[in-house]
Amino acid sequence: EQREKYPHVDGFVRKKTGSPVEEALGFLLFGVAISPEESARYNKRVDGYLREYRAYAKKLSVHNVECAKTIEFNVLVTNDGSAPGEDIDITLRFPDIFRLVCEATSSEASFLDKPEPPEPPEPPQTGFQNILSTFSASHPSFGGSRGLIGDVPRTIIPQFYPAETTLIRKGAEGYIVELHIHRLKHSECISMGSFFVNFSSPSEIRGFELRYRTSVGNHPDLGDGKIQVKITAAPK
Repeated sequence: EQREKYPHVDGFVRKKTGSPVEEALGFLLFGVAISPEESARYNKRVDGYLREYRAYAKKLSVHNVECAKTIEFNVLVTNDGSAPGEDIDITLRFPDIFRLVCEATSSEASFLDKPEPPEPPEPPQTGFQNILSTFSASHPSFGGSRGLIGDVPRTIIPQFYPAETTLIRKGAEGYIVELHIHRLKHSECISMGSFFVNFSSPSEIRGFELRYRTSVGNHPDLGDGKIQVKITAAPK
């Protein structure tokens, strides 16, 4: 598909003749045609672009598979008791079917970044276009004016979560996520952040049981629990 979109081009060779009419005609053809040097430069760039695109297509295929076997979940903690909770520790235990469990804002989540396609080759220039571009390069004002403000980079605003400590480690039976909160007011609901879980393989994608343990300094009677996670296919 890309080869059909960016085919090789042949250059026009301007021949010297003794006839003024043929000389004028040759100059005009040279002006609207592509020189052999320009066609060689363009064809070389096309070959390089096709190699880069094949590598990009492979990376994109891997990216699509990784996205298909990754789910995002948010941890919400609610104090529905009658008093504030202090010195809260939450432990989440995942079954051993995941390749990776990480925070959504961590560098480990970069495997979900979509690869960038390569820049396509610029169209080959005719003789007149080459002359014009050379003139424009030596006379910047001739080629037009640029705005005072260029592209403004996107500002990333960090999100802060009330968890004082987040620890993720791989245990003998799967990943373990440990969270700590200093204080949670009565009837308060807070987000502990977003996490990605990446299944080991597409065949492992299924619902699973998430075990958790809650320990509160001033309410030691809280204990263990389980959450049944169901996974359904997204509607097409």
